[in-house]
Amino acid sequence: MKAKQYAKMYPDAATNPVTAKAVIMAFLEEIEEIRLKRNGTKSDGAMVAIIREQADKWRAFSRLVDGVDPDGFLKFIVKKKPELVEFMPELAEYIPESDKEMTPRQIENWRKVLANIVGSTAFTMSDDGIRRVRDHFQAEIEARRKDEKNVS
Repeated sequence: MKAKQYAKMYPDAATNPVTAKAVIMAFLEEIEEIRLKRNGTKSDGAMVAIIREQADKWRAFSRLVDGVDPDGFLKFIVKKKPELVEFMPELAEYIPESDKEMTPRQIENWRKVLANIVGSTAFTMSDDGIRRVRDHFQAEIEARRKDEKNVS
């Protein structure tokens, strides 16, 4: 369904919590429909692409319905599935400061990446060290994004 159709069906989404939940649920159901239309793909990359498409549609919906948060869909997604930040780093900005703790899976993935960089299977680092490295990389990425925006 297109954003215009959602706007016609749910004009009070910004003021009515029941309607807002219905819109979110419709967007989530559409993710599964899209996945099935694309041969039932389950790869992380394909799912991330579908979520990004839905986020773009949500932004279009928010322009049509006054008061709807343009980032509301992504905020909802990251609240329910914070592990998606691993595949969609741009979601990190929607995580409340209190929830920025890394999951054990994320720590283990970072440990593997760092071991590959160092070139040692015997690589060891504390969980706190891994978190500091991750935070450093995220800060570096954000700084580069800001620089790119300033250049263009």
